[in-house]
Amino acid sequence: MKKKSFKSLIRLTGQKLDEERQLLGDLQAELMRAMQRVDDLDREIVAERQVAEQGDLLVQQAFMGYAEQAKKRRSELMAELAALAVKVEQQRAKVQAAHQEKRKFEMAEEQRLEKIKEEIERKEEIAQDELALNLFRRRQRLEAEQDEMI
Repeated sequence: MKKKSFKSLIRLTGQKLDEERQLLGDLQAELMRAMQRVDDLDREIVAERQVAEQGDLLVQQAFMGYAEQAKKRRSELMAELAALAVKVEQQRAKVQAAHQEKRKFEMAEEQRLEKIKEEIERKEEIAQDELALNLFRRRQRLEAEQDEMI
């Protein structure tokens, strides 16, 4: 019974792996943008604090309200970062699983090809042995015929 090639499965699992890698890249980019938003907010808070420290009492009171809203916003951004980090790790696990699935089929194909190669080599060896045996028999026959002539 002839075993079928795993090439189509390798191609399909390769496409799945590419898709999972693309999603991972997208999530990592989203994570980087979220980190940038946190950094931007932190810089904005520092700048506003400097303005408030140099301003009068009214500006300082306004900064207190701003600081409270900024703290709340930063907390929300950090929660978003944590959620994205979890998604990135989950997607990494999916990429790893897709890679393992593809590798499984690649190894099966390698084994299939190796068995085919071994079978071809075995048949070639049998053919060579048969040829050598036929040559040996023919030589013995010729020698026997020559001995009879003498």
